[in-house]
Amino acid sequence: MSLLIHEMRETEKGAGDFDRDVAGILRKACHNCLLSQRNRHNAVRVSNLASGDAVPMVAHPPSPTLNLAFTRNRAYWTAHNLGTMNIVCVHCHAKHWKAEPSRRRQAHGYSFESCCKHGDVVLEKLKQLPEPLNSLMGGTTLQSKNFLKDVRRWNSLFAFTSISYNMDNRTTAQGGSLQLFQVHGVVYHLQGPLKVPTGRDATFSQIYLYDLLYAAQASTTRAEGLDTEIILALTQMFQECSPLIQMYKTAKERMEEAEERGGEFRIILNPQM
Repeated sequence: MSLLIHEMRETEKGAGDFDRDVAGILRKACHNCLLSQRNRHNAVRVSNLASGDAVPMVAHPPSPTLNLAFTRNRAYWTAHNLGTMNIVCVHCHAKHWKAEPSRRRQAHGYSFESCCKHGDVVLEKLKQLPEPLNSLMGGTTLQSKNFLKDVRRWNSLFAFTSISYNMDNRTTAQGGSLQLFQVHGVVYHLQGPLKVPTGRDATFSQIYLYDLLYAAQASTTRAEGLDTEIILALTQMFQECSPLIQMYKTAKERMEEAEERGGEFRIILNPQM
């Protein structure tokens, strides 16, 4: 075999091609050499069968043992178990893992820096949600389960503003598996006028400036498939409990008073609201 042909055969070696040398030691062989060896072996079997001689049982080469370079590191990874998140801060009752840093041993448990700065930050307790929202968020009834299943649609239905953004239309962002909401640039909240333009229906914050039935009807037109009774009940709840709606109504009343007087007026937006 010439050196050139030998080098060409060496480059054709596969990861699973093995044979034995004259000493019987397992070695890696090129594909062409191994194929020639198997053809010779099969020719001997055929000639022995034709002559009636017994065919010796020759074991196939054993399965190769992969080198470390062919082995994935993932096989040696071990899972890191954080344990149960059952350590409760003695001050604010936030749940933590036992291995979290910045913990202090107290008389009746642990305190942490990340939740309440070891009791220095005191937050008001969350108030119970008004009805019917409190019952709808419970998830114990069929109506509540249907509400939670479409909770994102319900949240958008009663939004005060709309969002303007530049959508990421790259192919990688529109994958066929888990859908992600990807934007680039700046996200804006669009605040429409308080007064509904002539010939158009009220939307977003505008619906709260009118009576209950009109507001519920305006929301229903944008809520195909949602329960109209829940829309009416939630609209009434927001108009009774939301301080933002009262602020919008006050602004609308002042605009109407200024229009009746015929004077000029300005609306100053406070970013801290």
